[in-house]
Amino acid sequence: MAIRYRKEYKTWQVYWTNPITGKRESKSFATEAEAKKENSLVLHRLKYEQESFRRNEAPEQSVKTFEQVYVAYLREKQFSKKDLSRHLAHMRPILTKIGAKPMAELAKDDYETVKKDLLANTELTVATVHKKLSLLRTIVYYAVERGFCESVKFPTLPSPQYKCFVPPSPDEVAAIYQAAPPHIQRVVVIGAYCGVRIGECELLSLTWDDIDFERKILRVHGSKKN
Repeated sequence: MAIRYRKEYKTWQVYWTNPITGKRESKSFATEAEAKKENSLVLHRLKYEQESFRRNEAPEQSVKTFEQVYVAYLREKQFSKKDLSRHLAHMRPILTKIGAKPMAELAKDDYETVKKDLLANTELTVATVHKKLSLLRTIVYYAVERGFCESVKFPTLPSPQYKCFVPPSPDEVAAIYQAAPPHIQRVVVIGAYCGVRIGECELLSLTWDDIDFERKILRVHGSKKN
């Protein structure tokens, strides 16, 4: 067993092998201190109370729907409020399709149908479908690891096919600048010369403290996920 920090979820995870089932199990915590405490408790159980791990066999003995497994997944991962909202938005059409079905009965054909329906939705880009199916695949792998279902061959994810945007020419940038109000002119200049991404990850997080007027340097902070 061990402890690791999961940057993508901003949580500390304790993981171990269940001595009864032989399967990997884990718990996530917001702080390292909580993870270390759980780690000590699990070490004690592994050494002196291995029978206490038998209760973790319960998921295999009861029928769990896909939605119930998904809820268990979310509780374990402990996403931030913002990330949870995004996750649920991506999963909503999938939950509508297979949420009420028993997890153990879902097969490759069911996931192929989900893939087909998502690709048929003209309001979704292929890149968005790729993201939704990637999240679904992660939940399926989680379900297999926790004993909610047998291993299944997941459908191949569609190629994202990201759009290629052509930047404006110098003349077009100048025209946009002239037509923009003062506060937007700053955005035009920073975007054109520095390539700063629009949004809170870069552009909207800039402050006057990020500008070194003497050295003529603009400090752009990397997004939190990277």
